[in-house]
Amino acid sequence: MKKFSVDKYALDIAKKVISSGEISDIEAINQSIESILMTGFNERVFESYGSFVPTLVFNNINESKASGIMEKIISLITKRETRISIVPSMCSITVVRATATMDIVLSYIVISSGTVGEFNKRLIF
Repeated sequence: MKKFSVDKYALDIAKKVISSGEISDIEAINQSIESILMTGFNERVFESYGSFVPTLVFNNINESKASGIMEKIISLITKRETRISIVPSMCSITVVRATATMDIVLSYIVISSGTVGEFNKRLIF
């Protein structure tokens, strides 16, 4: 199987991921979510693109702040990634201060196919 790869992003071009002009492959959606979350505001040409997540490295994050962060992440992804519907009750954020990490889990449903997907990312601060 051949893959098109740029840096750590890869989209399997052997798969038929495009139907009706929309890419709804789980891997492509997860890459989009990561791109939205890890790009700071005004870091790209698109003025409304990006998130607050890159600025969290400078904050003292604890479990009590985690739920507010998760609410903001869900709101942001819901606004920017219109191909999916996030299932908030299945989303979580875990802060481990000893290792300076934050695990983000976003469960979602791809609207066009009904496929269930999960974005799971460990951020190191």
